[in-house]
Amino acid sequence: MFKVEDFWMEHEDFRKLVQQQWKNNQGQNIWEQWSENYNNFKSQVSEWSNRNLTNAIEVITPLVSTTMNNELIKNVSMQEVEAAVFGLGASKAPGPDGLNGRQIQDNIVMAHEAFHFILNHYTEASGQMINTMKSGIVFSKGMDRLHQKTSAWQVGNGENINMWFDRWLCSNEKIWPLNNVQLDLKVKNLLKDGERKWDEEKIRHLVDLNTARYILATQINETGPDKVIWPYAIDGNYSVKSGYHCAIKDCLSQEEGTSRSREQDSKLWNSIWKAKVQPKVRNFIWKLCKNAIPVRDNLARRKMKVDNQCPICLKEIETTEHCFIFCEKAKAIWFGSLFQWANPNEANLSIVDWIEDRILFLSNATEDAERFCAYFFNLLWALWKSRNEFCFEGNKEDPINILARVEVLTNEFLACHNANSNRDSNSSVTDINSDVWSPPSVGVVKINVDAAMEIDKCRGALSVVVRDHKGEVLTGSVKRFPCVSVLQAEGLAVKEAVMMCSALDIKEAIIESDCKLVVDFCNDRYKSWQLETILEGTNELLRSNNGIKVNWISRKKNMVADFLAREAIKNTLCCTWVWCPPVRLRALLLKDKYPKLF
Repeated sequence: MFKVEDFWMEHEDFRKLVQQQWKNNQGQNIWEQWSENYNNFKSQVSEWSNRNLTNAIEVITPLVSTTMNNELIKNVSMQEVEAAVFGLGASKAPGPDGLNGRQIQDNIVMAHEAFHFILNHYTEASGQMINTMKSGIVFSKGMDRLHQKTSAWQVGNGENINMWFDRWLCSNEKIWPLNNVQLDLKVKNLLKDGERKWDEEKIRHLVDLNTARYILATQINETGPDKVIWPYAIDGNYSVKSGYHCAIKDCLSQEEGTSRSREQDSKLWNSIWKAKVQPKVRNFIWKLCKNAIPVRDNLARRKMKVDNQCPICLKEIETTEHCFIFCEKAKAIWFGSLFQWANPNEANLSIVDWIEDRILFLSNATEDAERFCAYFFNLLWALWKSRNEFCFEGNKEDPINILARVEVLTNEFLACHNANSNRDSNSSVTDINSDVWSPPSVGVVKINVDAAMEIDKCRGALSVVVRDHKGEVLTGSVKRFPCVSVLQAEGLAVKEAVMMCSALDIKEAIIESDCKLVVDFCNDRYKSWQLETILEGTNELLRSNNGIKVNWISRKKNMVADFLAREAIKNTLCCTWVWCPPVRLRALLLKDKYPKLF
C-alpha cells in the first residue's frame, strides 16, 4: 500500500490535482475552506485513481502457477502424513499432548487399507458399528493382551467357542483343562444333539461339580450365533471409558508390595462415605487417605519450587502425617479435643492406616460412635482449613476456637440430619391402599412374578402366580434352576410368565415384576447383554401381542410372588399349593383380595 501511495504522490497529474483543489474557495473562513477543499479533493482523487488496470495486470508475470495452486488445495494423502509422522526427530520437543517423535512413531499406525480391514472384521465379529471415515487409529502395545484377557463369548450354537481356552462361563472365568482331555473341544459338544440345551451328563463327565454348576447357569442364546461381547459394559459393547477402567484394574492387580487388601479399603471407604458430615468433608477425608492433599512435601515431589518446611512450626518437612498428626498445633488440638489424645500416633502409621485405626477405635470404644466419627472428620477438616487461612491470609486461629467451632458444626449437622430422617419417616406413612396389590379389570389376568437366589450354591428359584379380576388364583408355577445373579433369575421369571401366556393362549394380561431393570428391558428402555440372552425370544412375543404388558410394582405389592419364590428356593412348597395354599400364602392372598380388612 505504501508503494502505491509513493507512486501517486510522484505522479505529475496527482500534483496538479492537489494544487488546483487546494487553491479553490479563497477568502472563506479558514476552517470552512479547509473542510470543503478536503472533501472535494477526496472525491477528485477517487475519480482519478479509479482507472482500468487490466492492461497493467496482463503484463505482470504470476509467481504462483496453476499447478502449484492445485498442489496446495488437494487432499492430503496417507503417504504424506506417514512421511511427516515418521520424519519427526526422535527427540523432537513434545507438543501439547506431551508426545515426542519417538512416542508418536511407536504408538501410531496410519495405513488406510489396514485400518478399514481391521474395523470391518471387528464390526462383523462384535456387531458394534464404527465410523470408518476416521483417518487414523491408535494401537496401544498392551491392548491386544488386555482384549484377549477380558473379552468374553455369548453362547449361541457353540461352534466358535473353545471350551477350555475361551472365556464364556457366566462367572467370566476360564475352565482349567483336566488330564487326558480333548483340548480342541467346542462348547457345542456340551449341548444336546439338535437342541440348544445343556447336556448335564456330558458336562458332569468332563468337569468338577462346581464348574458344572456354572456351566448349567450360563444362558444360551436361543436363536443367534456365538457372539463376542465386552462383559464390563451393560450392553456388551466396548467403550473407551470401560476399557480404560478395565486396564487400570489390570495394572493395579499386577502391582506387588502393597500392604493393604481390597477388603480393608472397602471397609474404610464405607466408613467415610456413610459418615454424618457435610459432603465436602467426606471428599476431603477421601483425598486425605489417598495422600492427594497439597501439603508442601507433596508439591515439592511434583517438581514445584516450594519450601517444603512446615509453615506452622517451621521445624520439619510438611508431610501429610506431620500436618495432621505431629505438628505442634495438631498435637494441641488432638489433646484438647474430646478424645484427649496426648500421642495419637504412637505406632507411627501412615495417614491412611492411622485414620482407619482411629475409626476402628472410635467404633469399638464409644457408645455414640456415629457422633464421634463425625467429630473426628470435622477436626481433620478444621485443621486443614486453619492451616490454609494462616498460609494465605495470615490468620492464626487459637486451637480453643477451632475445637469450639468443630463441636458446634458436628452437633448442628447431626441435629439437622436426624430432623430430616424423622420428616422422611413421617411422610412415608401414607394410605394403606397405596401399598397393596390391585386386581385387573374384567377379562384381563394379572401375573405376578418374582425370584430368589442362593448365591453360594449357584441356585435360583422363580415364582409365577396368575389371578383374575376377583383376586382368585387361576394357576401358577415355581421352578428351581442353576443361576449366578439376581438379574438373571428375575429375567427368567418374566420369561416363564410370557411362555405361560403363550401356552395357555392368554391374549390380555398384565405381568408385574419388582425388578425395574427387567421391566425396562422388556419395554425397550434398557439394554443388557445378559438379559438379551434370556429375553430375546420373549421380547419378540411381546411385540407380536400388544395385549400383554410388563409393568413394574413395588415389593410390598408383590408379596405373594415374593413368598412363593423364597419358599421355592428352600424347596418347602407342596405341589398342590395352587388349589390348596399353605396358611401363610392364604393370608397373603386374602390381604391382597380384601385390603380393608387388614
